[in-house]
Amino acid sequence: MISYEKTTSFFIHLPFLLVLVAFVLFVVNQISGVYLLAREVHPGFGLAVLWTLILLFGALVAIPVVLYFRLPKPLPAPENDEARAVYLQALGKRLSKTSYCGAKTTTGPRKPKFPGHFPYSKAGPMS
Repeated sequence: MISYEKTTSFFIHLPFLLVLVAFVLFVVNQISGVYLLAREVHPGFGLAVLWTLILLFGALVAIPVVLYFRLPKPLPAPENDEARAVYLQALGKRLSKTSYCGAKTTTGPRKPKFPGHFPYSKAGPMS
């Protein structure tokens, strides 16, 4: 017997799969057209354009995949207070490595980069 969740999942993913296949066919068609136009100029130029486009689109697909798999593994959620302390320590260590959350020393409030550029920023609503 087919479960409801599998059937629903299939019908939800089917349109995305069809759009993906249509997009791939469209890209292959466009690469083929550009290759044929470049081959009319010179066969060697056509081959160079073909391989350049193949490498370009291959990189456009490979880069996000590589970046996704380089993401750190998620921290497991703590189940008790002892695990929560370990979790918070690991989370703090992970966040301290980022440029957004790392330890930064400040000497006071930041000065605006363009003083006087935003004359109404502290004036409130205009009357």
